[in-house]
Amino acid sequence: MNKYWKSVGAVFSGAVIAQLIPILGSLLIVRLYTTTSFGLYSAWLAIVYILAVILSLRFDHALVIEPDGKKREVAVVAVIINIILTAALVCIVLAFLVIWNLDFFGEYPFSMIVMIGPTSIFLALNILWQGWAAADGEYRNLNYFRIVFASTSVALQISVGFLSSSETILSVTHLTGLFLSFLFAFYLKPISFNLSGERFIDILAFWKRRIKFLIYSLPADLINVSSAQLPVLIVTSRFGPEVGGVLALTMRVLGAPIGILGKAVLDVFKRYAAQEYQETKQCRSIYIKTFKTLTAGSLFFCVCVWLIGEQFFRYSFGQDWADAGVYAMWLMPMFALRFIASPLSYTIYIVEKQSFDLMWQVGLLVVTIVSLFIFGEFRDAILSYSVGYSMMYFIYLFMTFSLSKKYE
Repeated sequence: MNKYWKSVGAVFSGAVIAQLIPILGSLLIVRLYTTTSFGLYSAWLAIVYILAVILSLRFDHALVIEPDGKKREVAVVAVIINIILTAALVCIVLAFLVIWNLDFFGEYPFSMIVMIGPTSIFLALNILWQGWAAADGEYRNLNYFRIVFASTSVALQISVGFLSSSETILSVTHLTGLFLSFLFAFYLKPISFNLSGERFIDILAFWKRRIKFLIYSLPADLINVSSAQLPVLIVTSRFGPEVGGVLALTMRVLGAPIGILGKAVLDVFKRYAAQEYQETKQCRSIYIKTFKTLTAGSLFFCVCVWLIGEQFFRYSFGQDWADAGVYAMWLMPMFALRFIASPLSYTIYIVEKQSFDLMWQVGLLVVTIVSLFIFGEFRDAILSYSVGYSMMYFIYLFMTFSLSKKYE
């Protein structure tokens, strides 16, 4: 286990920098852009994240359970093909929606609509390269990827924001940052896009062997990311882009601890848990040790939010964003449980019980939609959402703990 926590520490150092960059960048961004522009951009970005999940068809989750070397490289090429082909279909659908009904995208400028497709592609490719580095245990490269991924868009948004500030500028700079970060990742970890007869047969074999990820993981993860992005989309639609922008900032800041420690633990946990499962057909011991560490971190997170949450948002981001501190108190239980549950959720993929995850995600989506629509007041809607989400995470933890046990 010493090697395990040493690896976590290696990824943690990069994750800290990668997550602090957008948080610190937000201190300037919220002063350069209005809450309305930030709200529209955040809702646009929510659509991009949902589409990025669709593009890979979730075969990227299979990388870690593929053997090191040639087979994993074949899997990466297969996912790249998925992204390209699915992106072409998505772009056709988006074009049809624009032509069929120009009001479909509401207040979004046409330029932002056009950027949805390419932004989703480069987001999916960046996620793929990070997953590939994690699966190979190349944690130094993973840190580099994440730091560049986190910094390019933020740096561009701040630099250009001094000259011109709008939701369109936020979107253009985000796309440019993703493109540059992918070029950097490809430079450090290149791959030959060779589609010879033998390799194409290997790609077909990979798709056939990992078809469960398409059948179960794609809809489950699509529902998951939709559930995560729906609050900003629904709140922006129901209560206005200004409220949506403040909520988006709240969720970005509260999500930072998950990004810092949670992702660091996940990147190492999935490799070590997969190895333990291959050897012993269970991963209970590593699950419990990881759970204890995450629980301690979660309690520390709750104490910090409770003591300084409201003051932090008010003094760090300005009076216009002061309500974010109140929203943080309401959402604290949900994010505390997400901090524990998210890294351990990979147990489901390791034991290949994706159907369980799909059922839970459907329940989560129902809870999210109902909680955000059932009340007419914003405060009641967000509190309902936080409580419902928290209850679902308790169920998730029980489910993944049960699956980590060896079954004869």
